[in-house]
Amino acid sequence: MLVERLGGSEDHHATGPHGQQHDTFGAADSPVGEHHGRADDHHRDHHDRPAHGQARVEYRPRPHKRDHSADTEAVEHVRAEQVSDQELDLAAARGGDRREKFRCRGSDRHQREADETSGQVQLDGNPFSPGDNLYTNSIVALRAQTGELEWYFQTIPHDVWDFDTAYENILVDLPVEGVPRKLLIHPDKNGYVYVLDRTDGEYIAGWKFVDTLTWSTGLDEAGVPQGRLEPKLDYSTIICPNLFGSRSWNQATFSPTSGLLYNIGIEWCGEFIAREEEVEQGDRWLGGSSKLLPLPSGEVESHLDAFDPLTGERVWRRDTKHPLLAALLSTAGGLVFTGDPEG
Repeated sequence: MLVERLGGSEDHHATGPHGQQHDTFGAADSPVGEHHGRADDHHRDHHDRPAHGQARVEYRPRPHKRDHSADTEAVEHVRAEQVSDQELDLAAARGGDRREKFRCRGSDRHQREADETSGQVQLDGNPFSPGDNLYTNSIVALRAQTGELEWYFQTIPHDVWDFDTAYENILVDLPVEGVPRKLLIHPDKNGYVYVLDRTDGEYIAGWKFVDTLTWSTGLDEAGVPQGRLEPKLDYSTIICPNLFGSRSWNQATFSPTSGLLYNIGIEWCGEFIAREEEVEQGDRWLGGSSKLLPLPSGEVESHLDAFDPLTGERVWRRDTKHPLLAALLSTAGGLVFTGDPEG
């Protein structure tokens, strides 16, 4: 177990594995049904109605959510074509008539966060079809009781790297330019941290948490990725990070004590090859292959960092021997806990 003080520590260099071959380009790899939060109510809304979705989107599922009443054994299956007219209209406005493709789009594959002050549930998912793929790779705020769309923010229109936007949204209250704001902090697998106003989805800030990021040259003033380096059909392209991302399901932590965001970053790359594949609903579909590669230096680096959540300024960094895959925990006593592969 690695324990750091909130104030930081000295650096040291990292090495790690490289060259492994994988065939999961485009796959969703997190455990099905994994959540985080308070043990008793992290999955419930104000009306005591637990909800969940589905994962394993590489099998081309028909997305749906289930809403379980706390008072009965009945289960209501809310399928995409029944609840997504508003979303389909928005998708069509952004790229033509893609209604049928939208219905077999990505799935919600990880935890969701409930905002007790607004009654919203924030969730996310990952992609499949041509076009922007709304609302994949998106943070989506729904009215908890009705499922009504409140707002959305798409981190990557048409994700072709398997970055997913499938991980935690940290809800914090912080001042922005002296004005108190209700914020959502989302550290993404794609190597960026996004800061949104969680009441309306307004983009507040975005910044890199890794040093080696080549799939995009940066984010514009609206948080849209620019200068995309995409996999090419039947051609090898080296892109950083690889399909496992600059960080995966090992959640970050925000400390109200220090006011800092603590996050893990992994510096590595991948060889991406896109391929055309015929697919039917329910079939496994990967869209190509990806081979893990180290940095041009020949090393894989991993680090635990403390950041100012609004500016992205790194306050301290602790390099680690192996890529860190465990989540982080910060305490009121001024410590940050995580674990490493050596136990």
